[in-house]
Amino acid sequence: MVQYLAKLTSKAQIVIPQEVRNLLNLKKGDYVVFEVDDNKKIYVKKGRIIIETED
Repeated sequence: MVQYLAKLTSKAQIVIPQEVRNLLNLKKGDYVVFEVDDNKKIYVKKGRIIIETED
């Protein structure tokens, strides 16, 4: 397992390290999903927006 460090700014923002952006193929404007399990372990993955439309 590899760990990466990111610092929280005064505006509660973080910069995702370049290595992580490359691994997740993140580009400008992409969404990121943070999943937290019962043991407070955090999983980060590339997100996507699903828009449901009426037929």
